[in-house]
Amino acid sequence: MTFHEIEGIIGSKLPLSARKHRPWWSNNPSSVISHAWLAAGYKTTQVDLHGEFYLHEIGTR
Repeated sequence: MTFHEIEGIIGSKLPLSARKHRPWWSNNPSSVISHAWLAAGYKTTQVDLHGEFYLHEIGTR
């Protein structure tokens, strides 16, 4: 999924930190952002900041 596709789904631009800092995409449940996607059953598996691409697993609750 591209960052652009994610922005289309959420109806907003991703924060600049999502494009610059790999830890933004971590699966750290103490992060509000990470907690939300983990609670929804998604888990980050790969992030390409240069290519602005994100891969995840579904059903990991």
